[in-house]
Amino acid sequence: MAEPPTIVDLESWETRMHFFFATSQHFISAIGFVYLLRAVNGEINPQRHMIEGREFSMSPAEAWCIKNMGSLLVYPIIIILSPTCQGRFVTLLLFVDTVMAYCWIPGQLNQTVSGWFHFREISLRFHRNFLIVLNFSLYNLYFAEEVDYTWMRLFNVVVSIFFFFYGMKKKMANFPNIITFVYNGRKHIPSYEDYEHNTSPMHFGEVIQWISFHVICNSPVSLGYAVYKIELAWARAYMRHRWFRRNVPNYPRRRAMLIPHLF
Repeated sequence: MAEPPTIVDLESWETRMHFFFATSQHFISAIGFVYLLRAVNGEINPQRHMIEGREFSMSPAEAWCIKNMGSLLVYPIIIILSPTCQGRFVTLLLFVDTVMAYCWIPGQLNQTVSGWFHFREISLRFHRNFLIVLNFSLYNLYFAEEVDYTWMRLFNVVVSIFFFFYGMKKKMANFPNIITFVYNGRKHIPSYEDYEHNTSPMHFGEVIQWISFHVICNSPVSLGYAVYKIELAWARAYMRHRWFRRNVPNYPRRRAMLIPHLF
């Protein structure tokens, strides 16, 4: 009969699992880097591939909801089950970001976009997003530690929460500025005021939001997750910027790399 595990065995198991979750998040950030590298090399089209037929397909709004459904399924469970306030609070921020996106983006897609996505493509994206969300959430469930909030730490968290929601606001507010280009392929020329960084109005908001998120979490896992999100935003920004430079004659050759305005 096998002997019960000792304290040392449990500690080594916990150490191994902690290492696994932390390493996997940095592996996810490496996936984002590969996506960024392919975007810089011109291997990815900044415009979405739409299909004409409706067989085994779904609308852009339906596709967006399905591929991001993992967040709605996983985050509420982690908020309820997490034994630490830090784990619940961090997951709550991600859940609020998901809910706000669901309240805003599908409606914009229904009003603006026409066309269809194949179910197979959306299924692959759903599984990718679900595994990333599940990995980060399980870390918050089992390994998130309570934080001793000194006055300086509390100040940093409060300021970071403000910038987290400010970045979310900028990301949502500027989504209509790129939606027709990404999904419909219209060659409209964006105004200078619409674009904060590299012809991608969502890039600045995402960078601010996820840097603030890492400051709030202050863990290696949140660093990997934030780097992954920023790499995706940077890649999309670069692709759109290059596409406009090549295809729109009157498009300014040099865009501001810094922020022309905040509000």
